[in-house]
Amino acid sequence: MSIFLQIVDVLLGCVQFDWKDHHGYYDGASKRAKAKRDLTDFVRNKIGLPPSKPILSQSRNFWKKTKPSIFSAWLYKQTAAMSGVHPD
Repeated sequence: MSIFLQIVDVLLGCVQFDWKDHHGYYDGASKRAKAKRDLTDFVRNKIGLPPSKPILSQSRNFWKKTKPSIFSAWLYKQTAAMSGVHPD
């Protein structure tokens, strides 16, 4: 497996954990959640976000470019056409 694919996997996991954590999905006392929170805080710090600000929210996507890479996270919004539901 490529190291780049592993890095993408970790970053995606951090974005997912951050989203769920800010919506109350994880128990605050869980040791596993604390370890994930620490890693997510580390990533958030490296991309220049304060610890209290979520990486992603309903109203704001995240995008940062640093040479030679780009990191972006955005909320996927499914439309009726994508879901196979046809409007009447």
